[in-house]
Amino acid sequence: MKNILWIVSMVLLTVPMLAKAEEKNGDFATNKAQILQEIDQRIQKLQQHKACVSAAKDHTAFLACSENMREWRKGEREERDDRRSDRKEERQNR
Repeated sequence: MKNILWIVSMVLLTVPMLAKAEEKNGDFATNKAQILQEIDQRIQKLQQHKACVSAAKDHTAFLACSENMREWRKGEREERDDRRSDRKEERQNR
């Protein structure tokens, strides 16, 4: 009887931990997909910038390409800072 009680208690303790691990794996898969999408977007933007610089015929055209890239990076930085501050607030509220 003790053995059965022990086995049942172990199963009851293990099931929630497995569910939590499965939930974390789901979060991991979602985060991984999002990060890969963001990397693809960055690569695409860098390829566009490379094409712009390659096509530049003079210094003015080159500066226009650089300014466009600078503005894009500024927007990316602002988005990253916003996400960072949101995560910080979330951690503080725990």
